[in-house]
Amino acid sequence: MTRNLSVSRLRAITYALIGYTSWVMADSSLKFTAEMHLPLYEIIGFLGLNGVVVLFIITWQRGEIKKLWPRRPRQQAGRAVLALGTNFCNVAAFKFLSLASFYAIVFTTPMIVALLAAIFLRERLSLTAMVAIFIGFCGVLIAINPTGMQFVSGGWMGSGLTMLGVLIFALNVLWLRIMSQTESVQSMVLSSHLAAAVVGLVPMLIHFEPISLGTFGVLFAAGFFNVIGNLSIFSALKYAPATTISQFHYSQIIAGTVVGFFIWHDIPKLHTLTGAGIIIACGIYMATQARKGDTLTSVPT
Repeated sequence: MTRNLSVSRLRAITYALIGYTSWVMADSSLKFTAEMHLPLYEIIGFLGLNGVVVLFIITWQRGEIKKLWPRRPRQQAGRAVLALGTNFCNVAAFKFLSLASFYAIVFTTPMIVALLAAIFLRERLSLTAMVAIFIGFCGVLIAINPTGMQFVSGGWMGSGLTMLGVLIFALNVLWLRIMSQTESVQSMVLSSHLAAAVVGLVPMLIHFEPISLGTFGVLFAAGFFNVIGNLSIFSALKYAPATTISQFHYSQIIAGTVVGFFIWHDIPKLHTLTGAGIIIACGIYMATQARKGDTLTSVPT
């Protein structure tokens, strides 16, 4: 029995690391295209379209095409709109922030989810958890260093867009908690990418900015890694609680820093790493407390 639990935990950790690293690769691809001054809707449209294609290929090979059909289309559509909002905010933010700074802010997601769950779902939030959330937000201020941030550089804009994206994502997580009881993983991934494809591609009928084959390849890579990330994280949740999986969310700061260094030659500043460390410590503390109380603090979408 103990050996089975160890194997399941190892499998969950493997899926989680693959999933979070895949999301870093997807974000890196989107950041690369965002800096090429392509219209946001064009980036989102190709991200969604390529994601749909990749998902269909994967589900077809697995013989799981039927799982793509949603049981509750209206609820899926509402959740997809929230996912679309997060995508737009993130892609816009990539123009102004390094990957390390972006992830330092994104790491507040479990805390915001816990806070919104206490407000809307009336989930219990202990005093120590509230203190951890407050300290975590202080970590954000340290990470973005508002006193040294120049408005003209877009730092404020990028940080604000990232925080808005995190808030929308947190609302999406609350919706996901309910929908995951009846909807398949494949259908939820499809709805997000399909919404992005429709909303992004329709404006292209009015104005289309030509892209090179290489740029299209980068956008295809973004869609591919995004789908792989989603499927991997949901698979990880089959073998371990979300509170365990969420702790590996912080591995993105390592992958993001490495990718940022080799592609953009970004070296994280001391205040960014310090703030990220505070946020990570608070997030892990909340995940540990949630596991003890069997309370979900973060699930990916």
